[in-house]
Amino acid sequence: MRNNIDMVNTWLATNRLGATWVPINVELKSITLQHVVHAAEAKIAIVDAKFLQDLEAAEARCDYRLFIRGSSDPKTDLETLYTWGSPVKSPTPVAASSSAAFLHTSGTTGKSKPASRFWDEVREADATVCDFMGATLAWEDKQAPTSRDREHRIRLAWGVPIPNFAQDYEQRFGHPLYTLYGSVEASLPVMRQGPRVLGSCGRVRQGYHLRIADENDGPLPPNTPGQLLLRSDVSNAFFQGYFNNLLATVEAYSNLWLHTGDLAKIDEDGNVYVVGRVKDVIRRRGENVNAAEIEEGFVRHKDVGVAAAFAVPSDLDHLGEGTTEDEIKVAVQMRDNSPVQESDLFKWAVPHMARFQVSSVIEIVSGLKRTPTGKLEKRWLKAEGGKTFDLRIGPPGGLIKVHVFLLP
Repeated sequence: MRNNIDMVNTWLATNRLGATWVPINVELKSITLQHVVHAAEAKIAIVDAKFLQDLEAAEARCDYRLFIRGSSDPKTDLETLYTWGSPVKSPTPVAASSSAAFLHTSGTTGKSKPASRFWDEVREADATVCDFMGATLAWEDKQAPTSRDREHRIRLAWGVPIPNFAQDYEQRFGHPLYTLYGSVEASLPVMRQGPRVLGSCGRVRQGYHLRIADENDGPLPPNTPGQLLLRSDVSNAFFQGYFNNLLATVEAYSNLWLHTGDLAKIDEDGNVYVVGRVKDVIRRRGENVNAAEIEEGFVRHKDVGVAAAFAVPSDLDHLGEGTTEDEIKVAVQMRDNSPVQESDLFKWAVPHMARFQVSSVIEIVSGLKRTPTGKLEKRWLKAEGGKTFDLRIGPPGGLIKVHVFLLP
């Protein structure tokens, strides 16, 4: 079902009955839809009428009773479910450890799109709070100012990441921005507490413990990036595990820490900075380069909407031994009607980014896929394609850099 009042009703009613609610991304089709439906082992399925054909095409039918929102058949219409059986006078007693929902942690929503109707939708919904993901704020900030920029009821917005132009954004649109760190597995262990610290997602909340760890789960000193690990003093604060996947659950909780897979650092004052995913660290010519920082750098270009940095095989041969390492490629989605080409982006990047962040391969693409939570889905990106640039000689028409080696 899409987001609507019936979705909220069925969600709350499911939990009142002590049952488990399983929301499914309406963009899913084919084998992916089949997998998530079968994995739920559901007794009841509630479906918008327009998505029934997707369910049938994916052969995702299993041993559940089907109710359809918008059905013309009274036997299957959602209204029938509302009156099915005896009225529930009181909620079913449940423990804090009871499973309230199964949430899927991956999937894509197709090509990313500008948030061009963002404020129109906010006004239509008469919303007072909104959340943001990914490049939402960057897209909105790059739109030409209008007299309607403050014509809304939003009193605050929360999300990640907070951009460096946050103060200007708040002044323009007339509402504050708040940040935090959360996940399906850990809920919200880190939140902004007190004045905003640029680049930080906040401090660890009471009842939680946080460690920035090395590859052996050992603690790292302040301001050193490592994997973000979590614990909690509160019983059942974290998820109960991956359904029917004991091995993945054990791996996530190894050494009695929840492994988030996120790369972060913490300063001397306890401010937490998330700098990307552990798997998004690119090893390039002896440097550990963070993909998120490269993406943030490219988005600063006025014509860039979204950027995705990832590792591709390098043809750099070390000392003739035939060993290779990673090179950096960036896939870039430009704003509509932008005349900028890959060579223009390379020329711009050289003076605006650290040398180790400047990409050797740049490809302008029509769109980039995202997960339902707005994260770039990089498994669809390909090494092939784009324009290749040689960092050793600089951009065309630029200065030639000569490397000199002194022999003893």
